[in-house]
Amino acid sequence: MPRESNPDIQIPVISVFVRLPEISVEDSEKLLAIPIENELRSIEGVKELKALATDGGAHVILEFGTEYSNKEVLDNVRSKLSNIKSKLPAEAESPVISEVNLSLFPILNVGLVGHLPERALTNIARKLKKGIESLPNVLKVEVAGVRKETIEVIIEPTY
Repeated sequence: MPRESNPDIQIPVISVFVRLPEISVEDSEKLLAIPIENELRSIEGVKELKALATDGGAHVILEFGTEYSNKEVLDNVRSKLSNIKSKLPAEAESPVISEVNLSLFPILNVGLVGHLPERALTNIARKLKKGIESLPNVLKVEVAGVRKETIEVIIEPTY
């Protein structure tokens, strides 16, 4: 069996977002996130389910095993959401269901460690960032963990 450097492994991940303008986080949890989470949890094959209540809506992420097809998963999610629509507030917008393909988001994390001053590691990270950004097919490079340097100047005028 040939090995690929970037295999396309389909893991069905579905994102559901329900928007309700001007709802608080607490109300969003009670009125949106928990009812949706309880309904979607009953879908066969759910490997992991995460619900997040926010100002203005609720977001639920479902992950299924590789043995489930994306079409089957989407159909099950749509069916469950149609069952619960009447239990959600009337002002809530229709749920937005999105399919997430993890193979479309290749990510590489690089950690820099060494017996160098922090400023030297930061300079190396910035040079690496420029080099990686220049590679074809690289969309974005972020450097994390860098402190923002500030200078405080106190002027005491003498007359």
